[in-house]
Amino acid sequence: MNIQHKDFIGFYRDVFPVGYCQHLISEFDRLESNGAGTNRQQSENAFKHDKDDHQIFINVKCHNLLDFEGKNSSDLFFEGLQKCYEDYANKYSVLKSSGQIRGTSMKLQRTSAGGGYHIWHCEQGAGQPANRVIT
Repeated sequence: MNIQHKDFIGFYRDVFPVGYCQHLISEFDRLESNGAGTNRQQSENAFKHDKDDHQIFINVKCHNLLDFEGKNSSDLFFEGLQKCYEDYANKYSVLKSSGQIRGTSMKLQRTSAGGGYHIWHCEQGAGQPANRVIT
């Protein structure tokens, strides 16, 4: 794993097996072609110039991704994320009291060139998202 830190941002390369990211892109395509996910115009009635992406939320308990090389795709994701988190918590020890991360869902998102989330926002919300440690 190749790691760099700059301005409290961790850059992690070579966390996942070769081909895994392409596998997730293929899974996104497969799920989208079967009607999964939504864009922000459908889900939020947002203006396209404000918010323009397509997202699929994966609940790891009931929305299965196909396995990658015989391994559960969601497990691979959270194992890689845990390794990155452990490194980051070692660097910024205030996070050490959080222990192992507990992920129950993941969001796959496709943003086309020029698309995105073009309004001021922060990665903190109400309810369950308010407990997020990593975004």
